Amino acid sequence: MVKPKPKANRESDPGRVTAHRLNRVEYNNTIRDLLSVSVHPADDFPVDDSGYGFDNISDVLSVSPMLMEK
Repeated sequence: MVKPKPKANRESDPGRVTAHRLNRVEYNNTIRDLLSVSVHPADDFPVDDSGYGFDNISDVLSVSPMLMEK
C-alpha cells in the first residue's frame, strides 16, 4: 500500500518576486509567435543590461527613458 504524500506547507514564504520584462530576443519571438510575421521590432530597442552573463534576469533588466518613449 502506498502512503499519500503530505500536503505542501501553504504558509511558506516564496521570497521576493520581481516583475519580468521581456528581453529583445524574447520580445521578437513573442511578436513572431503571436502575429506570424517575420519582423524584428526589438532590434531597434537599446541593448539590454546583463547580469551574471544573462540578459533575462528580472533584477538586472530595467526600462530606460528612451525605451519608454519608443
